Amino acid sequence: MRAVPRGRALASVARALGAHGPAQVHPTAVVHAAARLEPGVTVGPFCVVGPGAHVRAGASLVASVHVAGRTDIGEGTTVFPFACLGSEPQDRKHAGEPTRLRIGARCVVREHVTAHAGTSAGGGLTAVGDGCLLMAGAHVAHDCDVGAGAILANAVLLAGHVRIGARAIVGGGSALHQRVAVGAGAMVGGGSIVAHDVPPYTLARGNRALLVGVNLVGLRRAHVGRAEAAALLRAFRAMFGGHGSYFAPALDPGGASLAERAEHVLRAHGGAPVGELVAELARFVLDPARARPVCAAEGAPRARGRGVGAVPAACEEMECGRPS
Repeated sequence: MRAVPRGRALASVARALGAHGPAQVHPTAVVHAAARLEPGVTVGPFCVVGPGAHVRAGASLVASVHVAGRTDIGEGTTVFPFACLGSEPQDRKHAGEPTRLRIGARCVVREHVTAHAGTSAGGGLTAVGDGCLLMAGAHVAHDCDVGAGAILANAVLLAGHVRIGARAIVGGGSALHQRVAVGAGAMVGGGSIVAHDVPPYTLARGNRALLVGVNLVGLRRAHVGRAEAAALLRAFRAMFGGHGSYFAPALDPGGASLAERAEHVLRAHGGAPVGELVAELARFVLDPARARPVCAAEGAPRARGRGVGAVPAACEEMECGRPS
């Protein structure tokens, strides 16, 4: 049998292991034999990786990270010390069903972040999309869905079933009520208590959070054109109130209720060449699948009843939606 040159043999081994090379596990780490570590994974000192974990290529557990349950950590994600991922949900209805946590690729999970597995009642999956930044002390509860590129600043608390849209930002110390939805590209100011839904590309702040405008800085960073940004601002003012300007002249509201105004905006402007974001804003407001009302605008009169944008009777004592 002809001998294979050593260099070629090593190259074959490298190809078999993948471009990242073999996983590196610190001697003080505890990794269950059933855990799956792909090539290029680094498991630092004092980490604990359970039997249901799958850590994908190039991911790094820096030190003292606890990965429990059926947890999937995406390629190139970095998890910093004392993060706890995939533990059982804090839900008394949970009876030990095999639910999951999925962290996307190229995420950064900072110190003391907690993200729990889903519940069978909520679909069984808690998901964090690709490219997210979870800053120190953030909490992602069971069955949450955090969109790609979203940022949760320090000590943000997401209750169960919360949905965060792609590229949305939630400021430090904010708390979001269960089943709240924050649309794509929206910004929640630091220290906010969010009890109602925040539409896409808007700004919300306060306790309880109110809408204060359109996230123009976020739109600019996303390279949204001036005409499209102006159309979105006009649509926001038509639906939620506010005066026109040279940049965004006033738009006919077209209805008394928020739902009527959203339908009018969708009919009049949703199909225009610069109307994709406008249509997304209006459809979010009209979406019957949302579990909670939309945040009121700052300074707007309080709506009552059970319609879109109304304040539920159960929230009256908490003053949900009251202008600050």
